[in-house]
Amino acid sequence: LTTPTLSLHQPSSALQLNASDQWLQHAMSERNHIDAIRYNAIINNPQLVTFNVNKLPEPPKQYVISSDPNSRKLTVEERKIDRPEKTTLEQRVIKRHNWLHTFQANFHFAQNYSSHNWRGGKNDNISLLGDFVWNFNFNPNFHPKVSFNNTLEYHIGANTVNNDTLRKINFNKDDFRFSSSFGYRSAKHWAYSANLTFWTQLLNRYPANSKNRSADFLDPANANIGLGMTYNTANRTGERRFSLSILPASYQVRYLRDIKKYNPASYGLKPGHHFLHTVGSTISGNFSWKFNAYIQWQGNFTMYTNYEKQYYANWRNTINFYVTRHVNATISNELWYDHNRPKDRDWNRFEFHQDLSLGLNYRFATF
Repeated sequence: LTTPTLSLHQPSSALQLNASDQWLQHAMSERNHIDAIRYNAIINNPQLVTFNVNKLPEPPKQYVISSDPNSRKLTVEERKIDRPEKTTLEQRVIKRHNWLHTFQANFHFAQNYSSHNWRGGKNDNISLLGDFVWNFNFNPNFHPKVSFNNTLEYHIGANTVNNDTLRKINFNKDDFRFSSSFGYRSAKHWAYSANLTFWTQLLNRYPANSKNRSADFLDPANANIGLGMTYNTANRTGERRFSLSILPASYQVRYLRDIKKYNPASYGLKPGHHFLHTVGSTISGNFSWKFNAYIQWQGNFTMYTNYEKQYYANWRNTINFYVTRHVNATISNELWYDHNRPKDRDWNRFEFHQDLSLGLNYRFATF
């Protein structure tokens, strides 16, 4: 008999597993997507979470049956579960903020240059626009029934001029405004409210080639105080907001500081008088619409009448295009109608102003 010889056969190449794992990657991607949706839903809507770690029910008790052959008895005992020792967490003191502050500043710069033989005529100029808005409001989380909203804003525009022999800089926009609203909620969207609005200009303004001022500080100044009701509404995400104040009892005062340089009749005042007092009604509204992360539309309007000879209306709109966090483009316009102003050949008693600019934006908020 011969003993067979055994030899190990080694393949020329290593074995490879060519099974595709795409199904596994797809399943993991779906699982991660579901977890992300569930996590966002919990974070954004905590009131919809039925149970959390503090509200979970006690787990059911577990029992163990042991037998004793000598006594022929069965013993039922609760299973002992090793639980981690309770640790004392450091309590953090949360500071209460009764006021919420937001501040926003926009700086827009524009420059025009043309050669001396430009077909439209040479008109080089540099313009600068600045918008400053400060809001300080009652925190609605601590004061759900009471609202107290305040806004202080200032808008200024300046540009260099070539056709003025007396000055090199002209202020084409100068608007200082303070508005305050105090309300007490009476229904879901309605509140009893008291509103205050004050507006004037801060700088001296002159027509071209003239030393006679067209406006300066407190020439004129206006204030409106009204009592009534305010309607507020907003969608669930807060991207669309609207408020309407109906003030049937409104007190309007207009002040002209220098009645020698300015004609009181142009502002509805009697000759020799600094003040004009009227009582009437006011309707005002504010709205904002955030279309997406890059486009936002804000506006407000005011209408006042004393049912006789004095009435005015103001409508302002601003559309912001946010290119980056600190760079934005702005389209803003403002329309005025004042019955006391003299008529213009083209615009009658309407006054219109528009700005289109690209510049820097800075905003911060405190909570």
